[in-house]
Amino acid sequence: MKISTRKMDGYDIIDGSGKDWRPSTYTLMVTELFAKGITKLLIGTKGIFGEGWDSLKLNTLVDLTAVSFGTGVQQVRGRTLRLDPEDKEKVSHNWEIVCVYPRMPSQLSKLSKKHGLLYGITDDGSIVKGVMHIDGGINNLYGFRDDNLVFRLEKDFINGRMFDRAGDRANTAKLWGVGQIYDDRETAAVSTKILKKMVPVHTLGWFYGVFWVFVISSLFAFMYVGARSSMAFCAMSLLAWAAFVTAVSAAVYLYLLRNPVPEERTVAGIARAVYNTLRELQVTDDASTLKTKLGYDKGVEVALYGKGAKEFAEAMEELLSRPINPRYIILYDVSGPVYGIPIIRQVFDAVAEFAGITKQYFAVPSYFSANKERMERFARQWSIHVGGGRFIYTRSEEGSKMLSELVYSSISGWVADVSSRVYWNYFGGEEERRGRFA
Repeated sequence: MKISTRKMDGYDIIDGSGKDWRPSTYTLMVTELFAKGITKLLIGTKGIFGEGWDSLKLNTLVDLTAVSFGTGVQQVRGRTLRLDPEDKEKVSHNWEIVCVYPRMPSQLSKLSKKHGLLYGITDDGSIVKGVMHIDGGINNLYGFRDDNLVFRLEKDFINGRMFDRAGDRANTAKLWGVGQIYDDRETAAVSTKILKKMVPVHTLGWFYGVFWVFVISSLFAFMYVGARSSMAFCAMSLLAWAAFVTAVSAAVYLYLLRNPVPEERTVAGIARAVYNTLRELQVTDDASTLKTKLGYDKGVEVALYGKGAKEFAEAMEELLSRPINPRYIILYDVSGPVYGIPIIRQVFDAVAEFAGITKQYFAVPSYFSANKERMERFARQWSIHVGGGRFIYTRSEEGSKMLSELVYSSISGWVADVSSRVYWNYFGGEEERRGRFA
C-alpha cells in the first residue's frame, strides 16, 4: 500500500493505492485523526458513517440525508451516542438541515416522519417523539401559502432558537437529568389549541331553571291578581312584566355568554368524562393518573399515565377533531333548553348570535359508540363533567342532515389543532410528579 499527499485549494488530498487501500482502511485512519483532535470535522456518506462506524469523541452530527425509515434513522443517530471514558460530561447533539418553502411541505413531512421515530428533549424537559422536541413552532410553518414576512420571521425565530440551543450543551444535560430517578414507560398524550372559549352550560342550565321558575310563578301571580281586578289591567301588567323579564334575562344571558369557561377547564372536563368512562369499563384503573397542562404553544395537553393511555388518547383525539362520519354526534347548543315558547327561543337565539356563539359539535369516540352500554356510561359522564349536549344518531334522518351541515359548520371553528404525542419517562421522579402539572 502506498500513500501520498498533495495540495488543492487549501486542502490536503491523501491518495492511496494497493490492495490494502480500501474504505475500511482509510476510514480507520481518518477516525484516529479525529479521535486525537488533529481534525475536528468529518464529512462522509451514510455508507461510511453508518452501522459499524464508531467514534467515542463524536458529539455532534449534522444529518443531510433523506433517510426516513426506522433502522436507517436509528443507525445514523447512534453514531453520537457512544460514551467517552475521558469525558464524563459529554453531551451529544444531532441536527437536521432541511429546505422549507411555502406550498412545498415535502421536506417538513419527511422531517416529521423521521422524528416520529425518535425521542428528544423539549425546552420544558419533556422527552417526546416527533418534531416537538426540535421546536414547538415547526408545525406553524405548514399553514403558510406565500413567502411573506410572517413566514420568514417564523422561520428565522426557529433557526435563532436552534443556534442558541447548539451553544448551550450544559442546559441540554440538565434537561435530560442524567443520573436522576426515572420511570421507564411510554404514555400517549393529546394536545389541542382552542380558538374560542366554551360556553358554561352548567351555569346556563341554572339560569334557564331560574328563568322558568320565575316565569311560571309570575304567571300564577297575575292569574291571582286578574281574578281580583279587571282583566284589562291584568293584561297590561302582564305584558309590561313580560317585557321587563325578557330584557333582564337577555342581559344576564349575554353576560354569561361573554364570560365563558377557560380553554384548559373545557378540555379538562372532556378528559375527565373520557377517563371516568374508561374506568367504569375497566379499560383503565384507579392507579392511572390523569393530568392536564398548558402546552408550548399556549394550547392544552392532556395525558393518561398508566393503563389505558392509548385508548384515552385515541378517544380524546376523536372528540377534539372535526367529525367526519361518526355513529353519534354531540350537539352542544347553548339555547337548547328554551324550546318551550318560540318567541322566547328567538330572543335567546338572537342574543347568542350577537355574542358570536354558534352550535358546537363533537364526535362520540368510536370505542364508546360501539354499543349501548358504553354510550350510556359516556353520556352520563359527559353530563356530569361537561354539561349540556344532545346525543344524536347520525344514521337517522336528523343525524344525516346534521353530518352534511358539518361541512360548513363544525368544531373546526373553535379548535385550531389536535395532535397526539408519545412521551417516555412522563414523570421524572417525585419532584417532577409534583411540579410539572397543574
